[in-house]
Formats: sequence, structure tokens, C-alpha cells
Amino acid sequence: MVKLMDVPKCFSFLEGRKGIERITKIRSDFFLNTRKFIENKLGVAERTDFEIKSSAFNYGSSLTNDKMTHLIYLDKYVVAGCIEKETPKEDKHYTFFRNLSCIRKELSNRK
Repeated sequence: MVKLMDVPKCFSFLEGRKGIERITKIRSDFFLNTRKFIENKLGVAERTDFEIKSSAFNYGSSLTNDKMTHLIYLDKYVVAGCIEKETPKEDKHYTFFRNLSCIRKELSNRK
């Protein structure tokens, strides 16, 4: 049985190699844990049911350095994500979320 890890706490850091390595590991571990939990609960064996996508935000007509990286299940359910926001001081702030409510029915049917 796979236990869901806690959603990572928000954090900020100035750009740099160590910071990028840290966020990459945290985000990868978080997405992998969420995927494995869903696979275990639903008996899903197809990794192709999951996809990681990244989207840039734009406000009005201007593109920003803000983005969201998200784990999608069955090409329609965003089950986990990480929002990256660049602050006015040019450091990065990361906020994580998980939402399994969109597949709650499937999860409860497979207990």
C-alpha cells in the first residue's frame, strides 16, 4: 500500500543551482508519490494515464515568468501541481497542491 506524503510546504529561494535541484527533487517526489498512490488505489498499471505538463501564466497581453507544473490523470484531471511565482525581488516562490476530489468517486469504488 502506498501512503500519500504530505503536500510540501511553500518556500522561496533566489535562483541558483542548489535551489533548482531542490525544487526539482521535491516536485518529482511529490508527483511520483501522488501517481503511485492513485495507481495503487485504482489498480492502474498504465503510466501513460499520467502526464506532467507545464504552463506559463500571462496577465493580459504580457507573458510572465510565473508558471504551473501539474500532474494530469487521464488527460483531464489535475491531481497535483506546483505554482512557481517570481516575486518583485526576483526570487522564486513555490506553492504545492494536491486535489484528489476529482477522482474521489473512482477511488471510493475501488476500496
